[in-house]
Amino acid sequence: MNLRASIHPLLQDRYSAFIKALFQDWAKLGVTIDIVTENVKAYNDTWENNEGIDLLIGRWIADYGDPDNFTFGLFNSATGHFLKYYSNSTIDALTVAARTEIRPEQRELRYREIEHHLAEQGILFPLFHDVGCG
Repeated sequence: MNLRASIHPLLQDRYSAFIKALFQDWAKLGVTIDIVTENVKAYNDTWENNEGIDLLIGRWIADYGDPDNFTFGLFNSATGHFLKYYSNSTIDALTVAARTEIRPEQRELRYREIEHHLAEQGILFPLFHDVGCG
């Protein structure tokens, strides 16, 4: 299986060893990757026009430290940043329920539901996160 991928140029550069190892592991499973984004503009363009793109490997920095920024902000079918890659009424309902829940324990459970939904659907796979010191 051959996949066409939009990959953030920073990941192709600074994290090239990681990306190369990931692709080697996928190749062992019969999956090859063609990177179709050679610069930041090409990568950014695939957020709006993902015709022919099978996979997005990017990075996301939250505007604020709340799970809503990673759920509603990314996957809402009307305004989410990833709406061209994945959106549906189930995720819309889950994200609205989570963002409007005021009880902390219930709110956490709702966000866990979203996390499980995205994982079960094979939509989002966090690979790593940067650690900032300063």
